[in-house]
Amino acid sequence: MKRPELLGEPVQCHLDDVGVRCQTDLSSLGRDSLTTWERLLAPLRDQTFDLLQIGVGSGESLRTWRDWFPEARLVGLDPRRIVLDPPIETCTITHGNQTDLSALQPLLRDYRFRLIVDDGSRHPDVRVQTFLLLFPWLEADSVYICAGCDDLTTVPGAQTEESATPPEQPAAPSKRLAGRARSRARAPERRTGAGWFAELGRELATNEIRDRYPAEEPTRDVIRRTATGIFLLRGSVVVTR
Repeated sequence: MKRPELLGEPVQCHLDDVGVRCQTDLSSLGRDSLTTWERLLAPLRDQTFDLLQIGVGSGESLRTWRDWFPEARLVGLDPRRIVLDPPIETCTITHGNQTDLSALQPLLRDYRFRLIVDDGSRHPDVRVQTFLLLFPWLEADSVYICAGCDDLTTVPGAQTEESATPPEQPAAPSKRLAGRARSRARAPERRTGAGWFAELGRELATNEIRDRYPAEEPTRDVIRRTATGIFLLRGSVVVTR
């Protein structure tokens, strides 16, 4: 059988192939995320749109996006002052913290993002805070990816159903300790990282609204009304709008 390129047919190029060529850790050379992301990103392949990459590194991921999304306008956000050599065509590198509104506001004013890839901070709370800040600003038919998010952690001291193991013969607590224990028992479990996204996904699936965190309820309400799916993938979370 003749090869497709000899027949004048386009050769199928997968996102991971591009990632391997660009040496990004997101490819099968490292975390192997691009293979699972491809089906969710394929609709954007040949469209003109704005893309935000949080966490620039040495630019391998941005070079992957440049090749895979030829019509996209790229923005990289990093807390360090980075100059890529060679530079990436139609790509702007911005210095700033990913939860700093003074750094985010100019981007949200000048761009209309349809793809955001957060591969910056590994702190679970920062990942969630960044999502809360940016997801409501996404255009319709958009994708938000939280990379490096493979934990199901809770705030220190909190217990989950999986980890809670009552002692066989608990000692009689003092009144002060008993009061603290009751206070902790009444406090809502506060999930972070992938656990936070999993809880939000359950809310969307069951249409159940939980008033666990009043301070972020307005934003969570926007997310509930606009998110179309939450995918807990290996090493990442993908939320579609």
